[in-house]
Amino acid sequence: MSSENERRLPAEMLARHAGELVYVRLEPARIDWFNKIIEGYDNLAMVSTIERESDQNSGLLACWATADTRPLLLKLLSKLHIEVVQAHI
Repeated sequence: MSSENERRLPAEMLARHAGELVYVRLEPARIDWFNKIIEGYDNLAMVSTIERESDQNSGLLACWATADTRPLLLKLLSKLHIEVVQAHI
């Protein structure tokens, strides 16, 4: 297994929890800052890095939220002007 594949979350896990995931994209240099902001809101979401860098030179992150925390997470992302790539409804 290559190191590239080792860093990816299993597809079946992502599919099973799709309703809990909000994908965001931001510059790799801002990933640590973003994690600290989310950690500041206790139990708001858990952040996993999917791709640190991509063709757009931006990191793709998955934010694992619950039905209760999801609205606040989406509002915070909007206020921080963070690009939401995909959010299942």
